Amino acid sequence: MAKLSQQLRYFVNKKVSQDADWQGCEIVLSGHEVPGEGEHKIMEYIRNAKAQPNYNQNVRHCLYGLDADLIMLGLLSHDPHFCLLREEVTFGRPSKTKSKELEHQNFYLLHLCIVREYLEMEFQDLHKDGALTFPFDLERVIDDFILMAFFVGNDFLPNLPGLHINEGALANMFRIYKSVLPNCDGYINENGVINMSRLDKLLAELSKLELFSFEDDISDEKWFASKQMEKKLEAKNGPSHNSTKTGELVITSAQRDLWRQKIRPYVSKRSGEPLDLGYGLKAADRKFVQDIADAMHLDWATKEDEDANRHLILSFPTKSGTQGNDDDEEDEEEEEGTWAAFRVIKSYDKATVVDLSAEDAQQHYEKLYQDKYAGWKTKYYLQKFPEWESEKYESEQKSLCENYVQGLQWVLFYYYKGIASWPWFYGYHYAPLISGTK
Repeated sequence: MAKLSQQLRYFVNKKVSQDADWQGCEIVLSGHEVPGEGEHKIMEYIRNAKAQPNYNQNVRHCLYGLDADLIMLGLLSHDPHFCLLREEVTFGRPSKTKSKELEHQNFYLLHLCIVREYLEMEFQDLHKDGALTFPFDLERVIDDFILMAFFVGNDFLPNLPGLHINEGALANMFRIYKSVLPNCDGYINENGVINMSRLDKLLAELSKLELFSFEDDISDEKWFASKQMEKKLEAKNGPSHNSTKTGELVITSAQRDLWRQKIRPYVSKRSGEPLDLGYGLKAADRKFVQDIADAMHLDWATKEDEDANRHLILSFPTKSGTQGNDDDEEDEEEEEGTWAAFRVIKSYDKATVVDLSAEDAQQHYEKLYQDKYAGWKTKYYLQKFPEWESEKYESEQKSLCENYVQGLQWVLFYYYKGIASWPWFYGYHYAPLISGTK
């Protein structure tokens, strides 16, 4: 960098002395001896110029570089005429025939006034009468947009889990921001200072996006686990209505009564008459009866009565003799069928009875869901931060969240006012979960 500064100083002196287009221009060279990133030193120069009483609001700025930070820095200047000079970026293998000389390089101008217009169109719903309890200000909306852009990552902070630009993170944040801002009493980014209570509302809504990631992650696990359990139960008991983790059947008290008072006596007597179970069974109980029929190789059907009610009917299959079978084979088949029926009867006799109302079932599901969600979040932290000690887990997680929020404020200060603290840094490789940053 020292050599580059020396060469640039020589180049500037040469152009000023030999090139008429350079003469009369004010040239500022900030080299390696002045600490800081180049683009931020340029922004500090612009901020100082804007603070002067004779500053021309229509002055035109042009920054050169491919860094995405330049887009945010250009927007936060709030100057209407700001553009970026960028090289053409080509992906894939570089061409061996294409010249690498500077005169063959394509350049593009990115006019940030167009980006501003797009942002104004995106958030035009907030401009309607009554949408906000405070005046709509595009410049403040742009400030909030810059803050939200930090959530997908920058040079100083990693992206929040689940927020990726190529997966629609910006569109999701825009949608949530437009729903949250009307419930706030002002903007989140107040000229480089975060309003924490309003940020909390935004993060609370953003954390709901984690539920989609959580459900995607466990969907395959639940499918696999349920399929494996079904195979075990079918191998042990035949198709069943429900089960515990140990393979034991779980039925309701109504299903127990249905089994003990009607189905089991009918099976034990092996009556030739069909068993009419009526038409008042619930859907789950009808499925319960059909599972028993399939397990015991009974025939089941529905029959409509005079009032158009459909009765569920059980019956034993009719025996049809076939030529070539002797009595010994028939006796052996009948004995095997009897033992199979005995095993099914035994499993239903020992079934666990669990009664849950609709509300109880919903509460049970909600508790199970929240427990799974908490386990999913714990798994994330254990994978990303294996060095954490178990007894200090909660304090470590709190420190992580605090450090990330400090990072958001540090970066905003850096963008809007300059370096707030040289020794500060984000001390982790990964960001906390969104629900863990509130």
